[in-house]
Amino acid sequence: MPTHKLLTDLDVGGQITVSSGIELTGNLNAPDNSMIRLGSGADLQIYHDGSNSYIDDTGTGNLIVRANSQFVAQKYTGETL
Repeated sequence: MPTHKLLTDLDVGGQITVSSGIELTGNLNAPDNSMIRLGSGADLQIYHDGSNSYIDDTGTGNLIVRANSQFVAQKYTGETL
Protein backbone atom coordinates (compact mmCIF):
# COMPACT_ATOMS: atom_id res chain seq x y z
CA MET A 1 0.00 0.00 0.00
CA PRO A 2 1.46 3.42 -0.89
CA THR A 3 2.36 5.95 1.79
CA HIS A 4 0.95 9.46 1.44
CA LYS A 5 2.51 12.45 3.14
CA LEU A 6 0.96 15.89 3.50
CA LEU A 7 3.40 18.72 3.03
CA THR A 8 1.15 21.38 4.60
CA ASP A 9 -1.46 21.63 7.35
CA LEU A 10 -4.76 19.87 6.72
CA ASP A 11 -7.96 21.62 7.80
CA VAL A 12 -11.02 19.41 7.57
CA GLY A 13 -14.43 20.78 8.45
CA GLY A 14 -15.98 17.37 9.07
CA GLN A 15 -15.21 13.84 10.13
CA ILE A 16 -12.37 11.71 8.75
CA THR A 17 -12.69 7.93 8.77
CA VAL A 18 -9.49 5.85 8.72
CA SER A 19 -9.68 2.09 8.43
CA SER A 20 -6.07 1.04 9.04
CA GLY A 21 -4.56 3.45 11.58
CA ILE A 22 -2.84 6.81 11.94
CA GLU A 23 0.85 7.32 12.65
CA LEU A 24 1.92 10.73 13.98
CA THR A 25 5.43 12.10 13.83
CA GLY A 26 4.44 15.37 15.49
CA ASN A 27 1.84 16.54 17.99
CA LEU A 28 -1.91 16.08 18.09
CA ASN A 29 -3.17 19.53 19.07
CA ALA A 30 -6.74 20.28 20.10
CA PRO A 31 -8.18 23.49 21.56
CA ASP A 32 -9.74 23.73 25.03
CA ASN A 33 -13.01 21.83 25.45
CA SER A 34 -12.16 19.39 22.64
CA MET A 35 -12.34 15.71 23.61
CA ILE A 36 -10.54 12.55 22.68
CA ARG A 37 -13.33 9.96 22.77
CA LEU A 38 -12.67 6.23 22.80
CA GLY A 39 -15.13 3.36 22.64
CA SER A 40 -18.27 2.93 20.57
CA GLY A 41 -20.27 4.91 23.16
CA ALA A 42 -17.45 7.40 23.91
CA ASP A 43 -17.00 5.58 27.23
CA LEU A 44 -13.51 7.01 27.78
CA GLN A 45 -12.95 10.74 27.32
CA ILE A 46 -9.81 12.82 27.76
CA TYR A 47 -10.11 16.60 27.66
CA HIS A 48 -9.07 19.98 29.04
CA ASP A 49 -11.60 22.73 29.75
CA GLY A 50 -9.15 25.64 29.87
CA SER A 51 -8.60 25.31 33.62
CA ASN A 52 -8.64 21.59 34.48
CA SER A 53 -7.75 18.32 32.75
CA TYR A 54 -10.00 15.26 32.89
CA ILE A 55 -9.98 11.52 32.21
CA ASP A 56 -13.58 10.30 32.36
CA ASP A 57 -14.42 6.59 32.29
CA THR A 58 -18.20 6.31 32.08
CA GLY A 59 -18.52 2.78 30.70
CA THR A 60 -18.98 -0.52 32.44
CA GLY A 61 -15.91 -2.15 33.94
CA ASN A 62 -12.81 -0.68 35.54
CA LEU A 63 -10.30 1.97 34.53
CA ILE A 64 -7.00 0.09 34.64
CA VAL A 65 -3.59 1.80 34.50
CA ARG A 66 -0.74 -0.63 33.82
CA ALA A 67 2.99 -0.17 34.02
CA ASN A 68 5.99 -2.41 33.37
CA SER A 69 7.70 -1.61 36.66
CA GLN A 70 5.82 0.81 38.90
CA PHE A 71 3.19 3.50 38.53
CA VAL A 72 4.35 6.95 39.63
CA ALA A 73 2.12 10.04 39.73
CA GLN A 74 4.06 13.27 39.24
CA LYS A 75 3.44 16.97 38.90
CA TYR A 76 4.48 18.45 35.55
CA THR A 77 7.64 19.67 37.33
CA GLY A 78 8.64 16.07 38.08
CA GLU A 79 7.74 16.12 41.80
CA THR A 80 6.24 12.82 42.99
CA LEU A 81 2.72 13.22 44.38
